Amino acid sequence: MERILQRIDVVLVIRLIAGVLFVWTGWEFKDWTPAIFGFAWIGVGIYASITQTGCGYNGSCGVPMTPRRPSRRTNIADEVEFTEL
Repeated sequence: MERILQRIDVVLVIRLIAGVLFVWTGWEFKDWTPAIFGFAWIGVGIYASITQTGCGYNGSCGVPMTPRRPSRRTNIADEVEFTEL
Protein backbone atom coordinates (compact mmCIF):
# COMPACT_ATOMS: atom_id res chain seq x y z
CA MET A 1 0.00 0.00 0.00
CA GLU A 2 2.87 2.35 0.81
CA ARG A 3 4.42 1.84 -2.65
CA ILE A 4 1.13 2.78 -4.33
CA LEU A 5 0.80 5.96 -2.26
CA GLN A 6 4.38 6.96 -3.10
CA ARG A 7 3.69 6.72 -6.85
CA ILE A 8 0.70 9.10 -6.77
CA ASP A 9 1.58 12.59 -7.98
CA VAL A 10 -0.34 15.87 -8.18
CA VAL A 11 -1.37 15.50 -11.83
CA LEU A 12 -2.75 12.00 -11.20
CA VAL A 13 -4.69 13.21 -8.16
CA ILE A 14 -6.33 15.99 -10.18
CA ARG A 15 -7.28 13.55 -12.95
CA LEU A 16 -8.61 10.97 -10.47
CA ILE A 17 -10.72 13.55 -8.62
CA ALA A 18 -12.19 14.85 -11.89
CA GLY A 19 -12.88 11.30 -13.11
CA VAL A 20 -14.54 10.29 -9.85
CA LEU A 21 -16.74 13.39 -9.97
CA PHE A 22 -17.92 12.45 -13.46
CA VAL A 23 -18.60 8.86 -12.39
CA TRP A 24 -20.45 10.03 -9.30
CA THR A 25 -22.57 12.48 -11.33
CA GLY A 26 -23.42 9.74 -13.81
CA TRP A 27 -24.37 7.39 -10.98
CA GLU A 28 -26.58 9.94 -9.20
CA PHE A 29 -28.49 10.98 -12.32
CA LYS A 30 -28.60 7.49 -13.89
CA ASP A 31 -26.80 8.83 -16.97
CA TRP A 32 -24.01 6.68 -18.33
CA THR A 33 -22.47 9.25 -20.66
CA PRO A 34 -20.60 11.20 -17.93
CA ALA A 35 -19.84 7.95 -16.11
CA ILE A 36 -18.15 6.43 -19.16
CA PHE A 37 -16.27 9.71 -19.70
CA GLY A 38 -15.16 9.61 -16.05
CA PHE A 39 -13.93 6.02 -16.33
CA ALA A 40 -12.04 6.94 -19.50
CA TRP A 41 -10.51 9.95 -17.77
CA ILE A 42 -9.40 7.78 -14.85
CA GLY A 43 -7.89 5.24 -17.26
CA VAL A 44 -6.04 7.90 -19.23
CA GLY A 45 -4.80 9.46 -15.99
CA ILE A 46 -3.38 6.15 -14.74
CA TYR A 47 -1.80 5.41 -18.13
CA ALA A 48 -0.26 8.90 -18.33
CA SER A 49 1.07 8.56 -14.80
CA ILE A 50 2.73 5.25 -15.59
CA THR A 51 4.30 6.43 -18.86
CA GLN A 52 4.90 10.05 -17.66
CA THR A 53 3.56 11.52 -20.92
CA GLY A 54 0.96 14.17 -21.55
CA CYS A 55 0.19 17.59 -20.15
CA GLY A 56 1.59 18.02 -16.66
CA TYR A 57 4.67 15.86 -17.07
CA ASN A 58 7.85 17.70 -18.15
CA GLY A 59 5.79 20.20 -20.14
CA SER A 60 5.49 17.79 -23.06
CA CYS A 61 1.68 18.11 -23.53
CA GLY A 62 1.20 14.94 -25.57
CA VAL A 63 4.50 15.09 -27.44
CA PRO A 64 7.19 12.80 -26.04
CA MET A 65 10.43 14.59 -25.24
CA THR A 66 12.54 11.89 -26.91
CA PRO A 67 11.57 11.06 -30.50
CA ARG A 68 10.87 7.41 -31.24
CA ARG A 69 12.49 7.54 -34.65
CA PRO A 70 15.44 9.57 -35.84
CA SER A 71 14.73 12.80 -37.63
CA ARG A 72 14.94 12.74 -41.41
CA ARG A 73 17.76 14.80 -42.80
CA THR A 74 17.35 16.52 -46.13
CA ASN A 75 20.03 16.69 -48.74
CA ILE A 76 20.68 19.73 -50.85
CA ALA A 77 19.13 17.90 -53.80
CA ASP A 78 15.91 17.28 -51.83
CA GLU A 79 15.24 20.94 -51.22
CA VAL A 80 12.75 22.66 -53.51
CA GLU A 81 13.98 25.67 -55.41
CA PHE A 82 11.47 28.50 -55.54
CA THR A 83 12.01 30.87 -58.45
CA GLU A 84 9.88 33.77 -59.50
CA LEU A 85 8.60 33.90 -63.03
